[in-house]
Amino acid sequence: MSEPLAFICCLEAGRLEDQAMLLARSIRRWGGRFADAPIHAFSPRLDRQPTSVTLRVLGELGVVHHTEARNTAFPDWGMGNKFAALTWAETNVDADVLAFLDSDSILTSEPEAFRLAPGIDVALRPADRKDKGSTGPGDPREPYWQRLYEICGVTERPFVETGVDGLRIRAYFNGGMVVARRSSGFLSAWQADLERLTGAGHLPPEGIGFMDMLSLAATAARVIDRVQIVDERYNYPLPLRPAMPAPFRDAQLEALVHVHYHRWFNRPGFLGALQPPLDPESPIVRWLEPWLPFEPTIGGLPQAIKAMLPRDERRRQLGWGKRPARTLWDRFMARRNG
Repeated sequence: MSEPLAFICCLEAGRLEDQAMLLARSIRRWGGRFADAPIHAFSPRLDRQPTSVTLRVLGELGVVHHTEARNTAFPDWGMGNKFAALTWAETNVDADVLAFLDSDSILTSEPEAFRLAPGIDVALRPADRKDKGSTGPGDPREPYWQRLYEICGVTERPFVETGVDGLRIRAYFNGGMVVARRSSGFLSAWQADLERLTGAGHLPPEGIGFMDMLSLAATAARVIDRVQIVDERYNYPLPLRPAMPAPFRDAQLEALVHVHYHRWFNRPGFLGALQPPLDPESPIVRWLEPWLPFEPTIGGLPQAIKAMLPRDERRRQLGWGKRPARTLWDRFMARRNG
């Protein structure tokens, strides 16, 4: 009998190791009825295998680690690992639904939406912001999107609202959380659309970096009537918390489901610097504290958070007050004068 759900993530040596371990821990601790679901971690590039310590921890968490060299189509592109993992899992993992989560994310409560309702094959979250998207006719990126649809043979051209600022754009989804019914073939279709677009050389000016999301837009548009757009509790962009719409701007971690922190768990004190603030006595915040910060640490803060910090704290972040104002002026003049 098939499992109702299996989690999929990618793992390589380096920063993904701490991330993948924390993701697995969060599923086991906060996943509710899915806490014991199978977790499959894929390392599809043989020269980037994780350490034995990481593999031991994952083994203790019941994670199945796959090391086969499956990323042969895009070996120089890290996102290619995602496609290698998902297309193999769609054929070989015995589960009704596959939930792919970026390694730099965690669960904070039971992901009820991952139990896809009858007639729904896919659950997605819109892109946080427009970025590579198009608002439609007149947008500078609209010709790119029209050609994208043509290459992939997509006749439906739906719209969604961006997850952070509510802008109406061509249906463009975040690739950090993709939940699909295995029998639908959606994941294989996604890779096929990626290969159509890259084979035609239809990349945006910025290059291949966002092609996972752009190809996902084509695949989802084709079956948009079977796509569930989940709410703001999923793929919650923690670095953009100050820009989120109410009431999610003030939501505590317990009120969310799937939180995407990107690289910021490597920043010491990141959770305490968030605005609006998190409750320091939150069970999830306290659960996170022993694991953070990841190494190597980084400085700075996301721009959205910096903009909301009190003036004195912004000055501290910039290093003001640590050197005389005259030094800043001298540096400015030196740059201006070449």
